[in-house]
Amino acid sequence: MMANKVEPVLFVAKIDPYGKVNPALYETIEWYVAEIKVGDEEDVLLSETYAGNGASFVFSAPHGGDFDVVAKLTDPYDDKPFEVKQRVHVEYLPYFAGEVKVTIAGEEKEGIEGAPSKGTIYSDKKITFGLTGIEYVDQTVGIKWFVNGEEVLENGELYLGATFTFEPKKAGTYVISAQYGERQELGNEFRFVLEVKPAVSNPLYISLIVVGGVIVIAAVVTIVLVVLKKRTKASFKEEE
Repeated sequence: MMANKVEPVLFVAKIDPYGKVNPALYETIEWYVAEIKVGDEEDVLLSETYAGNGASFVFSAPHGGDFDVVAKLTDPYDDKPFEVKQRVHVEYLPYFAGEVKVTIAGEEKEGIEGAPSKGTIYSDKKITFGLTGIEYVDQTVGIKWFVNGEEVLENGELYLGATFTFEPKKAGTYVISAQYGERQELGNEFRFVLEVKPAVSNPLYISLIVVGGVIVIAAVVTIVLVVLKKRTKASFKEEE
């Protein structure tokens, strides 16, 4: 199936001889989903997740790729369980489905209508960006990122990644954009506009300065009171 049109798949396990075994055995069947990277010589297991137990299991692929749906039945006479696999292939799209939007990482699932395209941070903070629709395309193709039209580099090399973490060095306005494969940069309406304010304008920072100032003032007042007290005692002694 295609990654942007994933349909749930019902898997049913049957134990031979079918209809002649204890029905309670079906509750001992365990289901696992293994994500696989298909290789030229052998497959590589990327992850395996327990998905439930019973006679059936509904699988819905989270994104494109290859998955093994595995049913395991423990053999009471052997430590090694019986195991049956079924491969599910979900085809990535060659390009994004529909329109794509640069947004804050974690907000991609909101799509182009709901995901934010502008924001404000302070210069001592950082922010991570992602793209809507990223789960439908092969991310190994490589996504280029741009800040104010300049390609993002990492250790002198072009940075390619599904997400991009930006750490501003100073305040100002930054336009974050991206390019997938040979596709041109995303349209102006789908670029993220980031306003970076000076760290000292952060209300929390200001409150810390104010609190610190109050502490300093209190310390000065205390010192003045102690000095005045000593001078008062000294003047009493002189009068005596």
